[in-house]
Amino acid sequence: MDTLLASLPAVLGFYPDASVFFTPLVRPGNDSDQSIIPFTARADLADVLTDPGHFVHGATTAARDITADEVVLVITGSTGEDKKPPAKEVIAPLREGLRRHGYRQVEAVHLAGFVVGARWFSYDDPNRHGPLPDPRNSAATAQTVLNGDVIYESRSELAALFTPAPQEVRDRLAPLIATVAAAVTDEENRHDLPALQARLARLDQAVIDAAHGALPDTDEKLADLIGAFACVLMRDALLITPGKHARAAEELWLTLWKLAPEPMSDRLAAVLMTHACHRGHGALALVAADAAGRGERLVTLLLCAVQQGVAFTRIKDMLHRAVSATRATFGHTH
Repeated sequence: MDTLLASLPAVLGFYPDASVFFTPLVRPGNDSDQSIIPFTARADLADVLTDPGHFVHGATTAARDITADEVVLVITGSTGEDKKPPAKEVIAPLREGLRRHGYRQVEAVHLAGFVVGARWFSYDDPNRHGPLPDPRNSAATAQTVLNGDVIYESRSELAALFTPAPQEVRDRLAPLIATVAAAVTDEENRHDLPALQARLARLDQAVIDAAHGALPDTDEKLADLIGAFACVLMRDALLITPGKHARAAEELWLTLWKLAPEPMSDRLAAVLMTHACHRGHGALALVAADAAGRGERLVTLLLCAVQQGVAFTRIKDMLHRAVSATRATFGHTH
């Protein structure tokens, strides 16, 4: 249990406050005592206690393609002025809801917080309790760092990634972006495939440059790349970046998003969401979805897919096929 609890911030991507985790465990089938966490769902503790059925429905729907050996229900933090953990009776509706959805082996655990030495205990077995090892030294954290990812101190710090550039910078770029966007729209209307192919090639090259530490550094380059997203096909051609350049692509798209006006900003946020989905970073995907706004249909469709329990493997396959089909239109391949 120590290892599982210490790994949750790395799985989630940030250190949460008072929360509830639905964490299915799958044993690999090779007689190993180690379990795999294929998925975890998190919500704020206060929201879950107000409407436990909503949390149970969302978590179990999202995990319906997972055959779990058991589920650990992790409650962190406290509510109320007494700052005590929720009583066993308070979380009973969660346990009963999970059992109605077919989860028979459910262990409920309370953890005071994600800091070294924080106490945890099992609601089911008074002999199961102990201090939390340092989450920053967990194997999951080490793997996250090796992958080039960051574990943020809070969800608000993660959400702060999507802070637009200063308004004076955006205002300076706006006329240049508008000129490029108008040209792109004209090229699309005239079916000027060579011109659009050249724009996609420049976007691809910008990803390669970003992987080597060189983000666009002039107003003209920034406007050229942002304005290209006036064509929705550019978004669809860049939904994923296979291979070693994926995180550099995310850095590039976020840089452009901070400077982009609508609708280009919404399309860039959608691309950031699909990149996060592709590598299983659900928290970043949801933050990117908020930045895109529900007017971006792709975001709405992806959120519906997740809410209906479409497995991430299927979503990744759909993204791959969409990118391949779009790039075939351009005559480009990844």
